[in-house]
Amino acid sequence: DVRQWLLLGSVFLAYSLTPCSLVESAMELADERPYTAIQAAFLREDFAQVVQLVQPWLEPVSLEPQAIRIRLWYCLSLERLQRANDALRELDRLKAALMTAATRGASPEQERLWPEVLFWEGEISRRAFQFIRARLAYHRLLSAYPQSMWRPQAQLGLGLVLFQQQAYDVARQQMQEVVRAAPPAWVVREAQVVEGLCDLQLKEYGTAAVLFRHLLSEPMDATTRAKVAFYLGETLTGLTQTSEAMQAYHDAIEADVQGPWGRMAHFGLGWSLFQQHRCQESLRAFEGYLNAPHAEADRQQPEL
Repeated sequence: DVRQWLLLGSVFLAYSLTPCSLVESAMELADERPYTAIQAAFLREDFAQVVQLVQPWLEPVSLEPQAIRIRLWYCLSLERLQRANDALRELDRLKAALMTAATRGASPEQERLWPEVLFWEGEISRRAFQFIRARLAYHRLLSAYPQSMWRPQAQLGLGLVLFQQQAYDVARQQMQEVVRAAPPAWVVREAQVVEGLCDLQLKEYGTAAVLFRHLLSEPMDATTRAKVAFYLGETLTGLTQTSEAMQAYHDAIEADVQGPWGRMAHFGLGWSLFQQHRCQESLRAFEGYLNAPHAEADRQQPEL
């Protein structure tokens, strides 16, 4: 989750900002309000407002901790506004400034920011289908900063790139490696979801069903539950267990009534009902799919 990890970055930033005197602290108060306003806009996902507010901070490229944090928020906001190429250009400028600083002796704060910058380069590149650049960024992070807190997410991102490139066997191995590394629980769960999807794509439906059912036995937020239930429905459809698939689709709809996973589950339910020759009920399910909120935005599928 973008907000979760940028907030965590802000916590590390707070620890790195240690002014030497009360006078220095007072001088920094002038910058505190715009920083807080930009942070608040990002956290409420008002990405257009972020882009507007950061303009005075963009030139020249500053390597002060607050300025770097603001530039990262700016890059993520550009990406969310479908401006991935602009976001990557800004990241390139930041990387160039960090590399120049390194030749002159980078500060510990600047050196600590490298893994995060590489992680977001990988994420933005992956979501923009620039897979070669994404893999290079993830690999650089993993090789140069093996102890970084960003390592588990980079391993996960690398597995997602392999999945998106339809290298399902290799992606599955990557996700199993992520789980063995014992990362935070949410990373384990996401890796197992993708592992199950690899099984599904490889038509190993029984293995996928076992994994998805195991995941659903654990506590999780409603959106993740809907996602996993939808994938279980797809898996059970592959096993021709139509009644069980219908129940899984119903569970997904219940967990995500107004969201994209619930909407896609309506389609799966409609297909399952059609296979049972329950045509009127099938039509109603398909109508639920077509009439769901934001149905016109179907081309923007939720992330895996």
